[in-house]
Amino acid sequence: MYSVFKQVLDQDESPILWLLGMFVPILNFVILWKFCQKVEDYSGGEHDGILLFILYLVFAPAAIIIIQMDLNEGLKRRG
Repeated sequence: MYSVFKQVLDQDESPILWLLGMFVPILNFVILWKFCQKVEDYSGGEHDGILLFILYLVFAPAAIIIIQMDLNEGLKRRG
């Protein structure tokens, strides 16, 4: 998760703090929500952040696969 956060977050945001926040109850839902919104921005709006968040809550493996595919496509586009 650290490397995924590092790839998606802006330069002024700490991936370590986001990772540690995932272990704090209730805060982990807020971080997951913001993460899904960041993935939507990163993918150019290809997948809706709200739907990713709901999918993550209902069936996490599918959300993880979609997020990873978006991250891989983003890396291909950037270089």
